[in-house]
Order: sequence, then structure tokens, then C-alpha cells
Amino acid sequence: MPRSAVSRPAACGLVLAAVLGACTTGATSPASTASTASTAPTVSAEAATAVPSVGGSITPSRADFSCAPSIDSADPPPEWTIVLDVVALPASPRARSLQATESGLAGTQTRLFAKTGLLVRAGASLTIGIGPGFADRARIGWGVSPIAAELTVTDCQDPARPEGTWLAYAGGYYVDRPMCLPILITTGRRSAQVSIGVGTTCPGQQAVETGDVPDSTARTG
Repeated sequence: MPRSAVSRPAACGLVLAAVLGACTTGATSPASTASTASTAPTVSAEAATAVPSVGGSITPSRADFSCAPSIDSADPPPEWTIVLDVVALPASPRARSLQATESGLAGTQTRLFAKTGLLVRAGASLTIGIGPGFADRARIGWGVSPIAAELTVTDCQDPARPEGTWLAYAGGYYVDRPMCLPILITTGRRSAQVSIGVGTTCPGQQAVETGDVPDSTARTG
């Protein structure tokens, strides 16, 4: 049975580590890549502590992703997964599951919240959304974009950073109860689906225990 990682206090949410060196020090080989999914990302401390605002109790099914402002740029850590070379996520089974907390937002789809950043490849265009069969149970949201079931990212750029770098955004995943959440990414004619353990583990995934924070995560105060 999956191990639950839900806690009530909002201060117990887990986020990615601020120090990129903590994710890369000691690495002896570059992260592997694949056409549908590869390994890798990181986000700074600010990158995932903020909860995106919700304009009311009803969240949209689809929305445009707001590219600005990104809070940082960083290479993905080895436990993350680079999907189609356009986004990087803490996907199962390499990354540990995310600890979920009560969000305090109205609506069943946003009852629990797992804080973690999103990395978007500068210049990429894509859609990222909840996988089939789960759109009535979960939402996603990063930066100042609306919380939605699907977000459309169009050619995100940051004048201060070169094209092709990873842009970091704060936010995370919302669910009605702990689950192994499917996330579908599409760019051009290619699509790939990965799983995120939100408040529980996906098959073969390690859980994040209370008080057990891996090197690639940090606890908000």
C-alpha cells in the first residue's frame, strides 16, 4: 500500500533546495535523457514557497501560462525528470513523493497542496496538464498563472537569460486527496506522461517522511 505523506500544517510543505550545488556536487556523469522523459532539475528556495493566487473558488480547465516573472534559472537535479526537453518535474520513481498540506482554498480540486517548482526550457512552447481521468480531482499552478487543469506555455523568454536555459517558477500541485497524479506534457506532435506522488507514493517511489528532508528539498518555515 502507498505510504501517505499528508500533514495539516501549511509550514510542512516540501520544496526544492535553493542551492544548486547540493543537487550536483559529487555527480560523476551527466543526467541521462530520453525522447519522452529523461532525468534532471532544481529551483531556488523562493521558487516554490509561494502559492499561486486563485481568482475565486472555481478554477478554470485551461489557461495560458504566464512566462514572467521567472524567479530564477537553474539546471535540473538528477532525481528530477526532463520531459521532451521542454519541462523538468519531480516525477516518479526517481524523485521522492511530495508532502501535501491543507491549501486553505475553496473547492475540492484544490483541497491539498504540494509545493514544488516547475522548470521550463526558455524558448519552448508546450501544454502541461492533468492526465486523462483526473481533471475533476486535481489542478496545477505556478508563478502568477491561474490554477487550472491545463496550462499552455508559449515561447517563454527571459531577457536576462539566454535561450535554452531552464526558467524556474514557484507553485505546485493541488489534489482532492493523496494520489499518484498523472501529468501530461505535449509539445508539437509529441506527448509524454509522467506521474507525481502527491501526499502518497507512486509504485516504486520513496516517500518523504516528516523530518526526513532529502538534499534536494527544503522545508519552508
